Formats: sequence, structure tokens, C-alpha cells
Amino acid sequence: MALEAAVGEYLEEVKLNRAHKTHLAYKRALGMLVSANPGCDFVQDLERRNLMVNFIRAMKEAGLGDRTQNNLFGAIVTFLHAQDHPIVTRKDAPDYTETETETYSAEELGLLTNQVRKVRVNVLPLRLLDVFSTVATTAGFLRT
Repeated sequence: MALEAAVGEYLEEVKLNRAHKTHLAYKRALGMLVSANPGCDFVQDLERRNLMVNFIRAMKEAGLGDRTQNNLFGAIVTFLHAQDHPIVTRKDAPDYTETETETYSAEELGLLTNQVRKVRVNVLPLRLLDVFSTVATTAGFLRT
């Protein structure tokens, strides 16, 4: 089957059976796959090297983060599996390291607020700093 036709049919299925965000992610991934491999007219023309070099290079050149690259590669793996052309597996996907963002605790924010008051830094008005501290605490943005 022609690559662009297979992509179109697959995206139609995804649109009907998956969440909107999933459809958008698959559309992005499959669009990058087609554009990164201009000489591949049919699904069967795709080789492992096309994905491991061309597709990954296109994602890196687009400035995508490691996690996004990993997720888009997963979409391609799923597409190829659906086309009975499993030339790569999820294990071939680019690695990413999951990091946890650290936030200030309520105690640390209190200390920071006190230091700002002592030094009388005019970076943020003190009232705004108090509001920020209260909102961040009640919204759960702080580690405890």
C-alpha cells in the first residue's frame, strides 16, 4: 500500500477510536515519518535505517525533547505494526530520562519571603510575593 494512503487511512481510524490529543500526536509523528523519507512511496519501502536515522534526525532537528521523541517513535511503531511491517520495536525508541521538578516547600517559601523582606529587594512587591506563596501552597505546587 502507498505510504501516504496508509497514513491517511490509519489517521482516520485513530481519529474515530482515540482521544483528540492522541490523534494529533499520531498525525505529527506520521507526518514527520513521510517527510523524513521522501524516497519511500510504499510502507514496504521503509527500512529500519529510515527510522533509526532519518526519522530520529528529523525529530532532533525539530528540537523535540527526549520524551516527545520517545512518544512519537512509539506512534510510528504502532502504525507499522498495524501495517504488518514491524521493522522496529518500542525498545528501539530514543531514550529519555524522566526527571522530577523540585519545588519549594511551604517552610522554604517562608524563609525566602523573610529574606526578601530583610534585604528589601524590589524584585517583586512584597504583597505579590505573599500572594504567590499562598497560591502556590494551596494549589499544591509545593513539595511537602
